[in-house]
Amino acid sequence: MKSITTMLFSLFSLFGCIAVHAQKIKVENKTKTSSFVSYPEEPFSYEFLEYKLQINPDNTKINFVMEGKELTSVDITAMRTEKIRTDAKNNRLVVGNLQMTQKIGAGILLCQVEFLPMTLEGITTKSGNAWENIFKNSFVLNVPLKVTYSNSFDNKVIEEDTIVAQYVDRGLADLIVERDQLMAQIATTFPNKKDAMLQSLAFLKQNYTSMTLSIFDNLIGHNQIAGFWNRNMTKKQMRFQSTGSLFFTRFKDKNDPKQLEYNEQIDKLILLADDINKSAYDKNKVDKSSFAAVAQIAEYLEKELTGVANEDIKIALQTDLLYCYLIASNFDKAIPVMEELKSKNKLNLKMNGIWERLPVLAEAKKNFEENKGKLSATYSDALNKMMN
Repeated sequence: MKSITTMLFSLFSLFGCIAVHAQKIKVENKTKTSSFVSYPEEPFSYEFLEYKLQINPDNTKINFVMEGKELTSVDITAMRTEKIRTDAKNNRLVVGNLQMTQKIGAGILLCQVEFLPMTLEGITTKSGNAWENIFKNSFVLNVPLKVTYSNSFDNKVIEEDTIVAQYVDRGLADLIVERDQLMAQIATTFPNKKDAMLQSLAFLKQNYTSMTLSIFDNLIGHNQIAGFWNRNMTKKQMRFQSTGSLFFTRFKDKNDPKQLEYNEQIDKLILLADDINKSAYDKNKVDKSSFAAVAQIAEYLEKELTGVANEDIKIALQTDLLYCYLIASNFDKAIPVMEELKSKNKLNLKMNGIWERLPVLAEAKKNFEENKGKLSATYSDALNKMMN
């Protein structure tokens, strides 16, 4: 598998604990400081993903409007903006915690941002006290961005969205060469609406060509849109603040060497789960070596379970094994363990909605593994759930 530079790791939590009751076997849930591990609840892990973004500023135009009536329209494509458009396509933006990569390989999510026609409107409103005839001008620039996410493996559109960046008065002034003129317009009071409108109209007519170039250069060429973009893409961000708890089962019989051996492995798993959660929260990615260590513990538990006769110990070890599979995204292996615990009424049924999603994720991962050598596969179904 080709090197994957960006990974999203977000797992769900299981509330409550699997208690094991028997005369000779005592099981504990540790205290909060040393017992359970906070872990991301939503969405599921999405490991194999690279991200490629392109900003498409071609065929962009600005419509100049005064009190709802269009004055003129300036087509960016017809102007000398080749360098700006080239710079725009090389810009880097962030969608949630999907980080841009230049590599080509398996698991690429394509994201294209297209600038739709912008609108720069002059607005005249009454200002001051109710008895005063004072009118002021303001200016608003609306920048619609059409965002399309697609699966690079089959070019299937996963999601489309349009967001609108809005720059009012001072925000707009920061984008144009005529900053001082615009600020003077905003600060001036007029005795009637007609005078205010005429002054606003004169300003727009005099400067629309140079304003268009400077707006386009700053928004796209100098990537000023990035600040707005990052603020408004928070709904796509997969944050790790919403967490629950994974309760790991340990045994108290210190005279039983086998139980001490089990506890040693589970202690390692608790530390790994905690480290994975912290890394995901702080860095939005996790080192693969952590998952390799979890896989080793899973192999140990699998082997031990073949020789366990005591049903209570078996259930406890199966519960911890299920966590191993979920942390490492081994959905195929998690399903039969989940089903067996469910048949014994030892599965948290409050999480039924999440358990039902395991087969979907298992199928999505299988599809990825079968097609990862092509350009390129993603967990399409899982990504749909992630984005919604």
